[in-house]
Amino acid sequence: MSNVVNKQATQWTDEELVQWAKGEVETGPSTSVKAVAKEATARFKLEGGDVEVVKGQILAMSEPVDEEQPEAPVSEEPVVNDGPSVQTDADGNSAMVFTQKPFDLNKESGVAVKTEGKKIVATKTAADVRRETTIAQQGLGMKLIEEGLKEYVNKMRPGVPHNGEEGPNAQAALYRVITNAFRQTGSDFSAAMGLLLSTVREHRKGAFNERYVFRYMDRVKLNAQERRNFERVINLLMTTCEPATRQQGLKQVDLESTVSGFGDPNLIQKLTEYFSA
Repeated sequence: MSNVVNKQATQWTDEELVQWAKGEVETGPSTSVKAVAKEATARFKLEGGDVEVVKGQILAMSEPVDEEQPEAPVSEEPVVNDGPSVQTDADGNSAMVFTQKPFDLNKESGVAVKTEGKKIVATKTAADVRRETTIAQQGLGMKLIEEGLKEYVNKMRPGVPHNGEEGPNAQAALYRVITNAFRQTGSDFSAAMGLLLSTVREHRKGAFNERYVFRYMDRVKLNAQERRNFERVINLLMTTCEPATRQQGLKQVDLESTVSGFGDPNLIQKLTEYFSA
């Protein structure tokens, strides 16, 4: 039976979205499969489609690259002595002989192999695949954050013209990048916060200047709470992006109120620990 993830789609982790695509978790009363598919499409920048199509796109994206493994050197099958025995030939003559049998590489080595005559070819075990998948999933969040920030800066830097909904869509995408960063845990959260702050600091006079970063808020496709979240977090990042004045800047910000609208009870603790390190 699948586990149930009972929270809004925007609060699902990248790993939970992958597990949902695999059928390992299901949606709870707090959201719907369509909302989860929509969130995955936006977060992972998929082509989109109906629910099953989105699931297939997630699976294709999260599959680890199965690099071709080099063949092990050709090795003759080793043999072991099976002890002496008495054998009699057709003429009734008996003699003591020593017999030998092939050494069972599969049994003794504990390494998964397949044999092709006398050639031994190493293969990837199930544990290898699971480990590679886990690593791929862990790195996926950081990759999306990094690429999302670069894309935002390129689109929203001073002098770049915007047509139609390009500007508002870029700000909505930045909000998803920030929420993705906040969903990270452990060292990934620290790395994500460091990347957010360094990007804001680097482009403080450009894309993240007050004149530019809030210019489409009246048209951005976020609900009222998400807009408040966006404005408060951008203010936090701009106030604390400079390492030399970070602690002084934190005194000007109510950290708990800043992130209260994200609905993540662990977020304030993660931010407090990060800024205290």
